[in-house]
Amino acid sequence: MTLLAVAGCRRAAPPQPPAPADLVGTPQPPPEPEGTIAFVRHGQLWLRQPDGSHERRLETPGEVRQPSFAPDGSKIVYVRVPRTKAPDRTEDQRVGDRQEIWEVELAAGRARKLVDAMRVDGDGLQGPYWSYVRPQYGPRGATLWYARTRGAVSDRSVWYQDLATGKAEEVTWGSDFAVDERAAGVRLINITFSNADPYGFGLELLTGRRPGALTPREILPISDVILRGVTWSPTSPEVALIAEEMVSQRHPQIKLRIVAVGEAPPTERSFALPGSGRAPVYSPDGNWLLFESGPVERPSLMIVPRHGSPVFSILTEDAAQPAWAP
Repeated sequence: MTLLAVAGCRRAAPPQPPAPADLVGTPQPPPEPEGTIAFVRHGQLWLRQPDGSHERRLETPGEVRQPSFAPDGSKIVYVRVPRTKAPDRTEDQRVGDRQEIWEVELAAGRARKLVDAMRVDGDGLQGPYWSYVRPQYGPRGATLWYARTRGAVSDRSVWYQDLATGKAEEVTWGSDFAVDERAAGVRLINITFSNADPYGFGLELLTGRRPGALTPREILPISDVILRGVTWSPTSPEVALIAEEMVSQRHPQIKLRIVAVGEAPPTERSFALPGSGRAPVYSPDGNWLLFESGPVERPSLMIVPRHGSPVFSILTEDAAQPAWAP
């Protein structure tokens, strides 16, 4: 296992620092991370334990993007891009690439398609395809949620699909989102945006008994910040997100922000990241946060205690788009 402490660039075991007071409790050193981590390496789906053991590649058709576990950890849903380009694709049709959404059963290795490729102009025979973003299972694994986009944030909408009937419905507009899998009804955290300001993002919470009737509540007002990725805690009513604060055009400040959305008004704390940050995800016990860092061409997965210790560790290199299951 490659596990390096960023500050000293040394090999280290999973960090166990004393933690400052968190949002709701007294300080406690977090237990070692457990569960199964999925990630993407060179377009392929990989699995491993946090300690580096049992690393293996899972055979899947096509290129894999943005994997996400089912609530029980038995399946993974992901965006699939065929390895060969469609014959009707021209050089200016760079968005879409005939993307589909698939799921794969971890035990049997069986894969099946859940959402077909769809052109932006509907039944037309020309033009680009929709890109699919952040597919994830809803509460109890009965629904599938995803965003689709033509490339610009302002063209992105959140959809859900009943896995039994295949019926799909648009829910809201948003830059990024996450569904709370534990909720009795539906709780959707959604990153909002300003059409007038490319650096204006906010956060809203949508709740309701069913996906088609959700009531929004503002959590963070739209401000001069770029929000990249949001995830629910599996153990408490809080979310974590990556924020790029535009201190200056040349030197943006990247922070990991943890927001207690169950409180009114919401409380928040944040700490700076050592470099870039994308795609945060909680450990199953809620004690750790894992996210992608480094250049997009050669990313790494970084892990940090949820309590906000300044000790960041590289969990594994040459890996991106993590997911975490029990």
